Amino acid sequence: FAAIHGGDGRDLSAQTRSFSWPAPLDLRRTRVGVPVDRMDDESDETLQMLSEMGVQLVGIQLPDRYPLDAILNLLEVESAAMFDEQLREGDTEGWNRWPEVFRAIGFTSAVDYVRMQRVRLQLMRDFEGAIAGVDFLCNADDLRHTNLSGHPSVVLPRKIASRDDTLEPQT
Repeated sequence: FAAIHGGDGRDLSAQTRSFSWPAPLDLRRTRVGVPVDRMDDESDETLQMLSEMGVQLVGIQLPDRYPLDAILNLLEVESAAMFDEQLREGDTEGWNRWPEVFRAIGFTSAVDYVRMQRVRLQLMRDFEGAIAGVDFLCNADDLRHTNLSGHPSVVLPRKIASRDDTLEPQT
């Protein structure tokens, strides 16, 4: 994390803020949002473990009135624009299927792009409202919301380490 922490002067959205690890955190005061359709899943080991640790599990309803798959095209349009020079120069070794995706998405109309951005803005507002009052979101199983709303996400393996295992930060 130290290698990517803070601003570098080239990306105006990256800012240098204080960061301490491990974070001083009282788990009993930590509110973790869980999609309401997963709240009662007694077989979910992650939720069981969080509950045993004293975390407050809070049911939340993720926005579901938007065509997320359709507006995901925004990410492909933005990615295609970012890699346009390499694509035009043929510098695509190791890109797998992305050159074809980027070429095809280039035919997205400006009108469609603006429409998708309007829906994305509404999604961002609704998502922010849905997660207000929680510190983390768990078990969403859906990166579309965070990818489109600009919220950070961390994906961890479902297999839970033994409660005796200690996770040490890597340097």
